[in-house]
Amino acid sequence: MRTANPELLITTGLTGSGKTFFAEQLGTSVGAYFLDVDELRLAVTDNEPTFASPESAAVYRVATYFAGSHLLQGHSIICNGNYNQAARRESMRIMAEQHSALCLTIWIDAPDEVLRHRMQTRNHIFLSEQMNLQPLELLEHMQATFESPQDEQGVIRIDGTAPFQAQVTSFKNQRRRLLGV
Repeated sequence: MRTANPELLITTGLTGSGKTFFAEQLGTSVGAYFLDVDELRLAVTDNEPTFASPESAAVYRVATYFAGSHLLQGHSIICNGNYNQAARRESMRIMAEQHSALCLTIWIDAPDEVLRHRMQTRNHIFLSEQMNLQPLELLEHMQATFESPQDEQGVIRIDGTAPFQAQVTSFKNQRRRLLGV
């Protein structure tokens, strides 16, 4: 949906926190385009991702380009991916500013025991196989490399264990506070 003030929403959080579920549902409820970086990675690599640094850098450059194209047309967009490094989030913020758009980081957080349970019971096999790690090793790898957005501006922290409606209410309340509305 075209708006006078498009927004870029980027997700961050550990694997298994509920980023994709929340981002897909939120995109539908607020009328924003949804871009899943994992799906983009599969498209760019013909379903054979390596997750090597050059590949990841290229995939996130393409995601940034797509997001910028939507913002330029006045469309809000949710970029769902592992924006788990501060530099990646900052790059998106700068791009949003260049397009006169607001950039908000949605940090989906969940307790370690919930993440471990989800990793063991959900289908994270593809990602862990591609990275040559067992699901819990993948989680440990993500935990070791995660750069918390806690002290950054424009961060909305969502409880990944809450029901979706409670998450949306929390998102809207925090967004209003951030915007001073």
